[in-house]
Amino acid sequence: MEIDLVTTLDEKPPIRWYRIDGEAKKRGIAGGIYRVDAGFAGSDERYQAVPRLLKPDPLGRPYIGRADAFTMRFIELMKALNPDLLSDNHGFARSYTSLSAVRARFPLDELRFTLRFSERSVQAEAEELKAYRAEYGELPPFNGAPPGDPTAT
Repeated sequence: MEIDLVTTLDEKPPIRWYRIDGEAKKRGIAGGIYRVDAGFAGSDERYQAVPRLLKPDPLGRPYIGRADAFTMRFIELMKALNPDLLSDNHGFARSYTSLSAVRARFPLDELRFTLRFSERSVQAEAEELKAYRAEYGELPPFNGAPPGDPTAT
């Protein structure tokens, strides 16, 4: 996936929101797709590879999502992952925070978030999930079937 913006939970919320909003205004596009990369080991950009059916995912992606507006949907994800807030408005965050073994293996401070702006977020997400499944033999563990997938059961 082409990456337009990268952030972590270490980045202070006001700075993160201003960067996302600034990029959106510069591009004239409010949303697109985002990816959670797990096991990010800081500035040296090493990851914990995660086994998948066909081969390990070197970025350990547990989730790929989309947002019509990053300043809405992506902010909900960030709020829901924040242990100081009582938000459960994002499915990935709800699942992640409820599984202590996942949180222990992939701590919050080791998650990295990449965003790609797209005018067609639904199509971009479907293409990203299709490409992921073709390469690794399955979807990221916190994703359901992509929209319109004829193989979904």
